Amino acid sequence: MLHLRVICPAEDTDAVLTILREHVGVTHLIVSRGAAVQPVGDAVQEDIAREAANDVLAELGKLGLEQSGALTLEPLETVLSDAAVKAEHDAPGDPADAVVWEELLSRTREESTLNGAFLAFLTIACLLAAVGVVTDSPVTIVGAMVVGPEFGPLAALAVSLVRRKYSLARRSMIALLFGFPVAMVATGLATLLGEAIGWIELDSVETLDQVDFIYKVGPFSLVVALLAGAAGMLALVTAKSAALVGVFISVTTVPAAGFAVVAATNSEWRIALLSTGQLAVNLVGIVVAGVVVLALRPTTEPHDSWLARARHHVLGRSK
Repeated sequence: MLHLRVICPAEDTDAVLTILREHVGVTHLIVSRGAAVQPVGDAVQEDIAREAANDVLAELGKLGLEQSGALTLEPLETVLSDAAVKAEHDAPGDPADAVVWEELLSRTREESTLNGAFLAFLTIACLLAAVGVVTDSPVTIVGAMVVGPEFGPLAALAVSLVRRKYSLARRSMIALLFGFPVAMVATGLATLLGEAIGWIELDSVETLDQVDFIYKVGPFSLVVALLAGAAGMLALVTAKSAALVGVFISVTTVPAAGFAVVAATNSEWRIALLSTGQLAVNLVGIVVAGVVVLALRPTTEPHDSWLARARHHVLGRSK
């Protein structure tokens, strides 16, 4: 279930209530006349089944409440109510299959913003990857994979392509196209410093045998990127955050960037180019898989989905 709070001008309250009463999946409706101070108006609160949220938000959006009031949506962890159970049962579809677009757009918009925290995490991840390369340590490489924040902008890019939110696509591209070069330059300077003071002594990156998979681009590079991107997008839309850790560990984005930097500082340009190719394959594969997952998930006309019909048939017979 989701909790929706609507702040609206008093003259729009009746229209809001009409919309909410007409939609299945809405329950626990509360109206507080004159309760809103800024912006001035009424406050309407209700709980909504996830499957019904897109339709309700679309109808409320036609009233222009984003400009004259506010819509606040948040997930509910625990709801003990027969009315809530009925609302979920009546709403077409399954909660696990429902993509609430406004919720997903808000989450990916926040995670795709270029800011100090994003640059810091990406730079630290690249530095860890470089350390993993020069020490031939797969464990350190895994640490770099987990720390890297690049899945946020990649997921946002996939969402923006499906929903045609070009401002979000631009935000994501800026984060990626500016973030990776900055992190790689910082990693390159740190690597050169390590070589200058004698901490790094590497004859050739081709002698590494534990982390050489990073720059070896092949068909499975794309396969892994596609699978990881699909799993990551599923984890994102279903709020299965634990699954995202596995996604981070399976993709070779930040490690490829770190490997390219180390190879470049060692004047091994062929390996640097291969590592850059690995980075590009993974970035593209994740976005493509994310787009496919979002395109295939049932988000409109859930009444017509065979899965929804089967679910309602089974639940109906069990009553």
